[in-house]
Amino acid sequence: MHHATPSVQSRAVHDFGRNLVANCKAELVEHFSNRDLDDVADLILAKASNAFLDKALEMRLATIDAKPLLNALARAERLGYDSQDLVEVSQGEHVIPNSRMAQMQAPNMGAGVSSPAGPSNGSRAAHPNELQCLKCYRTFAKKSYIVLAYITDCLL
Repeated sequence: MHHATPSVQSRAVHDFGRNLVANCKAELVEHFSNRDLDDVADLILAKASNAFLDKALEMRLATIDAKPLLNALARAERLGYDSQDLVEVSQGEHVIPNSRMAQMQAPNMGAGVSSPAGPSNGSRAAHPNELQCLKCYRTFAKKSYIVLAYITDCLL
């Protein structure tokens, strides 16, 4: 098989692939690179069971950054998000979760984030319609960013 041409290999897998998968699936998967999996991701996901997808989702939720997570929720229009909530993902920016949610609060809930009317205490000026964290002065252009500010702590 290792001296066969790609067309012969393809034909052999077409004819005997079911047996290869039944007898050697783990050995076959060991040879896949990340790029190989990305190349066939749509084919795999189309055949995947809900249990498989749930496992993949659980693993990804443990490592996904906040902005890509919000974008995925917005594209799927889930949990109250829609396409208007898509956020720009910039390189090098990190948001670190914090269990002390009281430090960062939404404008209607108290101090921590200034309202669109403008920042207070002589901090940097926010653009109109932007919300600004009074701790790190980061500005938030969309309402969905308030959720990020509320559930995360500033990276100082």
